[in-house]
Amino acid sequence: MAVISKEQMDSLVREAVKDAREKAEEVGIKYGIVGLCFSNESSGTDCFDDLMAEEDRLRIFPIVENGSCIIPPESNPVGFTANCFGLACIKIAAVRRAFEISVGKLLTSAEQPESENIMGRQNMMGCVLYPVEQEGTLIGSIAVICSGGSGEQDELCAWSAYDAICRNIAPAGTTNPGREKYFDK
Repeated sequence: MAVISKEQMDSLVREAVKDAREKAEEVGIKYGIVGLCFSNESSGTDCFDDLMAEEDRLRIFPIVENGSCIIPPESNPVGFTANCFGLACIKIAAVRRAFEISVGKLLTSAEQPESENIMGRQNMMGCVLYPVEQEGTLIGSIAVICSGGSGEQDELCAWSAYDAICRNIAPAGTTNPGREKYFDK
């Protein structure tokens, strides 16, 4: 039996997406995505219901309700088009690598060292990792991804999910201390 039920996961997603959308509106993001990637670790304890050991489940939503995941060229001064879904996967890979090589100390995609950049994994702002532990054992993780604004805007949106995650993962907890405490180390 998993520690975190499907109902808790669904509630977490609803609340985190709502919080990220509110932050996106506040900082002026009009296109892009917010997503959550749930992962069970191979610790012997399944963290998330409905996921197999070592499985990842990515849930992506437009950052603006009924909006687009594509940044159109007319929306930015450089005139580029970007598919934010693809950028989300690159950010997830970066935050996981940063967490891995730092032995659990680095929790943002921007902190992956340049030397670890490879095709499909780049140190870009916008993804925050929330490791899930129970009784001191890492049992899973939740990566919150935002893409569509500047790196700083995306990361602020990803940090906005902190309270929703803390409320919805009991009886487990996260070792992520929240944005203020994390950067005040």
